[in-house]
Amino acid sequence: MTSQPPAAPALAAAPRRDRHPTAWRGRGGAVRPPCGRNDGGSGVPGHRGGLWHDAAAPGPQSSPELPGIAQSGALPQLPKDPAPVDACGLLTTAEVTELISDHEVRGDPNLGAGSCTWRNGATYSSVSVSIGRSGSAAAGQLPAESVYGPTEPGPDGIRFAPGGVAEFVVDGHACDIQLVSNLAGEAERSTAVRLVGLVRGRV
Repeated sequence: MTSQPPAAPALAAAPRRDRHPTAWRGRGGAVRPPCGRNDGGSGVPGHRGGLWHDAAAPGPQSSPELPGIAQSGALPQLPKDPAPVDACGLLTTAEVTELISDHEVRGDPNLGAGSCTWRNGATYSSVSVSIGRSGSAAAGQLPAESVYGPTEPGPDGIRFAPGGVAEFVVDGHACDIQLVSNLAGEAERSTAVRLVGLVRGRV
């Protein structure tokens, strides 16, 4: 009688590992996700409504507020330039009439509200006031060179230029007054200094 080889010893069954170590089995052996996990009912953590999501991926994060930037993402608003000074309101009708008699008033369209001229059409006498833009007198100083030509220093930071012009600074603006009249020499300059004082007090 032929002897049969001994049967191989049965291998011990490997311990069963659940695919979902954090899941627990409910009634009927159904795998259920742990409490608080949103799996869309698929039973697979990280699977939501047919889409896979990385549980470690951070969600949308809000950026810290930046000064000057609106929350809507708009660009910061730059400061606007101040409105120009209305030069025609810096001298009264009586003050000009005293110098050139009857006159008409008009601004310079090329310089906007910062320039105004009172002119007597019969005698061609005139008074002109020009107020430069804000910051045109850097550090409170007039430009080194005058557009009117050679200058001479006058009182109170005023400087005189040819053509009856008196240049001066007020509140960061480079300004000038031009007086065309029958006045001349010292009388013309003293009148210009008085007008500069009036304008400085009204800008």
